[in-house]
This record gives sequence, C-alpha cells and structure tokens, in this order.
Amino acid sequence: MRFDSLSNWPVVLRILFFTIVYFIFAKLCLNFGISYGNVSPIWIPSGIAAAAILTWRYPVLPGVFAATTLVVLSTGISPVSSVLIGCGNCIEALAFSSFYQIFHKEPFSLIPPEKTFRFLGISATSSLIGGIIGVIILVSQGYIPVDLIPLNLFTWWLGDLSGMLIITPLLLYSCPNSIPKVSWNEWMEYSLYYLILFPGSYLIFHGTSPYLFLIFVIYAVFRFSSIHVLATLLFGDLIAVTMVWLEKGTFIGQNSPGHLLSMQLFILVTSITGLLLFSVVRDRQNALEALQNINRSLKKQIEDQIRIIRSSEEQYRSLVDNVPDIILVHQDGKILYVNPEALRMLGYTIEEIVGTSLLLYIPVEYHATIADAIRKRMEGEEIMPYEIEVFTKGGEKRTIEVRGAKIHYSGVPASLNVLTDITERKKIEDQLRYLNENLEAQVQERTKELNISLQEKEVLLKEIHHRVKNNMQVISSLLFMQARSTQQPEVRDILLESQNRIRSIALVHEKLYQSEDFKKIDYKDYLERIAHHIFESYQISPGSIHLDVRSEAVFLSIEKAVPLSLIVNELITNSIKHAFPKGLSGEIRIDFILENSRYLLIYQDNGPGIPDIGNLEKPETLGMQLIRGLAGQLDGTVRYDTYQGFRCIIDFPA
Repeated sequence: MRFDSLSNWPVVLRILFFTIVYFIFAKLCLNFGISYGNVSPIWIPSGIAAAAILTWRYPVLPGVFAATTLVVLSTGISPVSSVLIGCGNCIEALAFSSFYQIFHKEPFSLIPPEKTFRFLGISATSSLIGGIIGVIILVSQGYIPVDLIPLNLFTWWLGDLSGMLIITPLLLYSCPNSIPKVSWNEWMEYSLYYLILFPGSYLIFHGTSPYLFLIFVIYAVFRFSSIHVLATLLFGDLIAVTMVWLEKGTFIGQNSPGHLLSMQLFILVTSITGLLLFSVVRDRQNALEALQNINRSLKKQIEDQIRIIRSSEEQYRSLVDNVPDIILVHQDGKILYVNPEALRMLGYTIEEIVGTSLLLYIPVEYHATIADAIRKRMEGEEIMPYEIEVFTKGGEKRTIEVRGAKIHYSGVPASLNVLTDITERKKIEDQLRYLNENLEAQVQERTKELNISLQEKEVLLKEIHHRVKNNMQVISSLLFMQARSTQQPEVRDILLESQNRIRSIALVHEKLYQSEDFKKIDYKDYLERIAHHIFESYQISPGSIHLDVRSEAVFLSIEKAVPLSLIVNELITNSIKHAFPKGLSGEIRIDFILENSRYLLIYQDNGPGIPDIGNLEKPETLGMQLIRGLAGQLDGTVRYDTYQGFRCIIDFPA
C-alpha cells in the first residue's frame, strides 16, 4: 500500500479505504490477543495509522476511530468501552503526529542516526500513551483484573510500538520516489535472499537462539535498501508470531504470558537493532559516498589542473623555444637555463653552457656593468635596457640588447633575461649615421653655395629694380619737361597724368629694391608717398587737402602692387581735378585692410561727388576705364558711392 499514490483520491474515499485496511489488520492482530482478545502482542494498525497521519494529516482520525470501535465491538466488548478505546487510539495517533512535528520537523527519514533515535522516542512515547489509555478503559470496565495490569500494559505498549517501528517506515519508504532502480544482478540477489529467508527463519525459530535471525537483518542492512531491511524485520516477526500462535518453536515451553512477552522482546530488539544498524551503516555509506564524490571531484579538479598546467607548459615551451630572442635564466651569474635560440646564436650545446658563469661569454669591459645590473635587479630596482657584446663559440662578437626581470626559478630568486641580437641593426645604424653625416656635410656645402648665389641674385635683382626705377624716373622727367614746354592745357594735363602713372610704378620698384624681401612691399608707407608725390606734381599747397591713410601692416606682391598703385593714382588725380579744383581745400581718406583672405581698399573724398553715378558703370574717360580694367587684373570688383562726396571700394582676393 502506497499512501502517496492515493493522495489524489477524494478525502471520503481515502478515509473509507484507510478504515477498511485498518479494520482488516486489526482483526488479524487480535487473533494473538490476551484479555478477551483485546491486547495484542503486535499491533500493525498503529504503524498504519502513524504513516497515514504523517501523509494525509488529521482527516484520517475518523477512520482510526471508526475501525478501532468496530473491531473492538466484534470481540464482545461493550459499545461504551469500544468507543473509548477508539478515542484512545485516535489520541495515540494524534500524539505521534504532534511529537513528530515538534521534534522531527522534516520529511520522514531514518538517516542520520539522530533521526532514528528521535523516531524511536516518539514511537515509544505515543504508543505508551495509547497503552495506558486502553488498559485503564479495560480495567475500569472490569475486563482486566488489577493484578494483570502490568502484563497487559506491557503487552499493549510493546505491541503498538512494534507496529510503529516496522510498519510506519515500511509504508513511508515504499513510496515510488524512494524505491531505487535495480539491475538484473540485484534482482537475482534479492530473489535468492528471500528464497533462503523463509526456510532459514523457520530453522532459526525451531532452534534455541531466535536472535540468530539478526544475521539476515545485518546482511540486508549492508547489502539492500531500507525497504528490504524493513521487509526482513516484518517477515521474521510474522514468522515468530505465527510460530507462537501455532505453539511451536523456541518461544514455546513457558506459560502463555511468558512466551508472548519473550516474543515481543524479540520483535522489539530485532526491530530496534535493525533500524539502528540500517541508520548507522547507511549514514556511514552516505558519508563514504560523499567522501568518494569529493575525492572524485578533487581528483577531476587535479587532473584538470594538471592538464591545464601541461597545456600551459607546452604553450610556454613552444613560445620560449620558438621566440627569435635569447632567453636566459641565471642565479648570481650562474646560467640555469637557455632556450634553443641561445644555443643556435652562440654555437654551444646545452651541456656546454648550463652551469657555467655568464661572464665567460662577455668581454671584460662589460663585467662591471653586468655585476651592477644583477645587484640592482635582485634588490628590486628597475633596470633600463642596455647594450653589451658577447662572444660566440667561434670567437665572433655579437652586440645584444639586454632586458631582464627578477623571478623565482625552482624556488629560488633568479634573473630572467631576454637578449636581442642587434648586431645587424647596429651595422645599419652605423651605415645610416655615416650616410647622414655625409649628407649633412653635402647639404651644408650646397646651402653655402645657394646662399652665395642667392646673395648675388639679390644684388642683381636690387640693381634691376633700381635701374627700372631710374629708367621710369627718366621717362617721368621727360614727360614733365614736355608738359612744361607745351602751351596747350589739355596736352599738359595728359602728360602730367602719364608722368604720375609712371611715377607710381617707379615708386613700387623703389620700395622693392629698398626692401629686405623682394617679394612683398609695405603698402601703407607706399600709399602715403604716392599721394604726396601726386600733390607735388599738381602743386597742391600743403594743408589744403588733408590726407588720412588708415592701413594695417599689409604687404603686397609686385603683381598686385602695380595695378593697385595705378588705381590709387587715378583716384587721387580724379579727386584733385574734380573734387578740389583750383586749390579748393578738402579731405581724402584711404582705408586698406586684409579681412577673411581678401584685400579691401576704400577710397573717399568729401568733394561734391558725381551727379550721375550711372556714368561710372560705363566710363568714357581713360582714368575710369583704367580703374575698372586694373581691378579686373586683380580678380576684384569696383563699387562707387556718392553719399557725402565720392567713394570707391576695390575688393580683391589676397
């Protein structure tokens, strides 16, 4: 019977089923009873009730009451006494459940031994309560004489206790989740065991020592699971009870109470012994399995670590063996390890080099450097890479770069050094240094020659600008003399304008040969000089026309300076002739700035201006045509404005 498999049944059906089972086993047990058949030496229903109340809880109590009352009534006991004994069995089951919840507090188990002792104590206490209540009821109703109270109480108590100790674990351990899977060999062993158990038990109980039955119990404890241990106990107890009932075997020969008591003690001793042995052995087996699992886990971890270490060692060995640099480990200058690259470069075998002094392979002039580096490294100081030379076995010197670190090698402090062969690099560096020095000498020599040539060209260029300026000055003087000799005003004005134009160009060349930089001229100074020159050519009285030049330190190349100078010449000439004729006073302002990579020339006077500015868009005069044409050469634009005089804005890129 598996209580867990009945948990899905309706409560009423579970109680009815439980009542029927309880009643059947109660009737069987009462066949061995004393005192009108009401005190049984083995009471299986107590174990059934304990297992049921732990599984289904309190709804089973009505079943306990009903089944007990009916079975007691069937023995001829009065209804009142039957009801009271039914209540007593309910109290016994309730006491077992309450004690179990208080002291056990966990799902049913006999492992470790502490749980078995608690189970024994709870069973003994609750069955004693049931026995006391039952005996008191039978004594009070006159069914048991006073002098037989101890015998009946002891029989009742041991009978209920035996039922609890065997039946309760058997039912709870027989749940599907607690039955382990077995192999074919185990089934064969089980079958052979139970085939021997019956005749073996029969022979034992016909002998003089029934406790030899413990041999089967011990074998089951060490070989089988809990359900087989409990089944063995139940099987032996049933055979013992049957033998007593048939008045045969080792328990017969005494009076009836005596052989019943002897049988009960046997059942109690074998049950307690079997349960305790099972608990202790299985707890030790579990501990051993746990230790074995831990051992297997540790072994696996160790194997994994060894595998990792070996893999790491193989990777390290592969890395060290194939690295193109020398790897060397030494302790106080004594070589402990070198990689294959060291053997290849130096030409020695591993036996020839390991264990020898490091200084044997280094020229004497580097010994102090090596000793100082070893000392500092062992003291924990950081050593920067340094260069030394080493001897090969063939006597060749190789230049190496040394880098190192302090390590522990075979448990002792040592120095790990990585030596890079830089012999070829040093040769290349020497060649590069020679080539660089040679190239630098050639560059200096060529620079000197270029400086001389440049100075000669500067002198020549200055001379050219000077001669151009002189030639233009001659042309300007000729035009001036021609203008003085003519009597026609129009011709004289044309000659003077041409003279000023030539003079403005000549002034550019004059500024260039006077400048340190032949590419650019200071245009602010140029504006002031060209304006004063034009004033002189037109014989303007000093102070009659105020000139205000506002310019930053702006420098222009000759390509931009010549067209712009001609434009400024035309604008100033235009102001003298039209804005301030016949010596009228006024003001001319010139702003020249560089802004956003563009030059901006703003020329303005405070004369009467031009009545029709539209005529300037299509100029007819040579001066205005020159201004527009020259602005085009500068890739610039021209704008005019007559507000408060005349204003011209020239905008061109830098």
